[in-house]
Amino acid sequence: MPNVISHFALSLLLTFLPAFIAEKILVVTYVFLFAYCFRYLLKSFRESNILLTYLIFPFIFSYPFILGFYNFSFGIVLLFFTVGYWLRNNHKPFSWSFAVGLTALVFLTYTAHLVLLGILLMMLALDIAIAFFHSAKVKRYDLIKSRIISAIIASILPLYFVYQYFADRPISKSIFNSLDISTLLKHLFDLRPIIAFNTVNELPYSRIIVFVFLGLIIISLVNRFRNKTNNQDKPISIPEKSKRLFAGFALLTVIMLYFFLPDSDGRGSYVSLRLGLLIFPFLILVLSLLKFSRPTLIVSISIILLAHFVLVAQYAVVNMQINPSIQEISEVSELIAPNSVVTVLNETDIWFMDHYSSYAGLEKPMVILDNYEADYGYFPVIWNHDSFPHLTIHENETGEIPCLNFRSNLSGKSLPVNYLLIIGNSINFSESCPELYRFISSEDVEALHHSSQYSLYKL
Repeated sequence: MPNVISHFALSLLLTFLPAFIAEKILVVTYVFLFAYCFRYLLKSFRESNILLTYLIFPFIFSYPFILGFYNFSFGIVLLFFTVGYWLRNNHKPFSWSFAVGLTALVFLTYTAHLVLLGILLMMLALDIAIAFFHSAKVKRYDLIKSRIISAIIASILPLYFVYQYFADRPISKSIFNSLDISTLLKHLFDLRPIIAFNTVNELPYSRIIVFVFLGLIIISLVNRFRNKTNNQDKPISIPEKSKRLFAGFALLTVIMLYFFLPDSDGRGSYVSLRLGLLIFPFLILVLSLLKFSRPTLIVSISIILLAHFVLVAQYAVVNMQINPSIQEISEVSELIAPNSVVTVLNETDIWFMDHYSSYAGLEKPMVILDNYEADYGYFPVIWNHDSFPHLTIHENETGEIPCLNFRSNLSGKSLPVNYLLIIGNSINFSESCPELYRFISSEDVEALHHSSQYSLYKL
């Protein structure tokens, strides 16, 4: 199934490393590969403008990555490398080594993210279409046969698994939600895909990055106009023309997807934000095919890197503020017996704290009922609805204790919920939900931990 590559990588690392080291290795690997693979891709276009690879730095620590969308983030890495691998080898005669390598890369992209697989296949088709256009002019279609054969071979296995994935999914009505044009434009102007925690603090620096990109675009247009006016345009070779067409249409394709695809289908979300992130790497590819003076590049890169490092410093400050919460929930998890069933209640207004409960299950097996990944069928672990038990709390069904709802199957085997983990201060329930407050204060419930951030009760 798709959307599994980071899960498998972490599972492998967890077989011989503690969780906090395993994730650090994954993150460091991503950071290195993101920069390296984009450099590899850009060098497939124009080595002379290799300095422009530094413009990719602000997009490494993107909002999707900081949210933990590791599969999508590694999918971008694979997209960069696969397109670069294709562009470096597609002009050669057909070889099985290239076809097998391309198949492996396309399949890995499938395991990372379906949207990125779709974009990758669009890029391959776009390059073939451009090659076909040039071949038709000289009536030599043998020039594109190897590309078509390699692309077909590489696509068969991933497309088969895509078909199986959707064929096995239960049919459900999707509710598509789209952002309006003004919001989408504002997100691009604000560079929303890299604003992670605090819009007020981060927006000035994200806009500086946008202004530099706009400045480079204006400079390239001015240079183009001057060359036209002074008749300094040089003839463009077919390979160079193909690169320009590919980069331009690739950027246009991503922009069209950004404006026309819905932001969510009721399950998967942040689609527009992710596509908005992809626009800028493809914009850098377009800029790499244009001429800039070295001082212009150095000044532009310096400004962008300065803004980037300020943003990274702000991300680090917020992470240091969050760390004590993560450390505390790790300590709370030591009070939970292995193989227990835990229900969770988030009493805070901070939506991403819903996911903090997952840290409780890092070092021992347990069932955490608010595991959102298991709800959607987009990830390696899903609920087994047929054998899911009939869960109760002191013989109370889900919803019978006010403010406390948990997953249950009335026709399943009876099983008690063992622990209640409250994120936030449980004292707040004395007013907002007095029935629940009386329940957790009763003699039947044992309070194991209580602080301003977490409370743990043995039921």
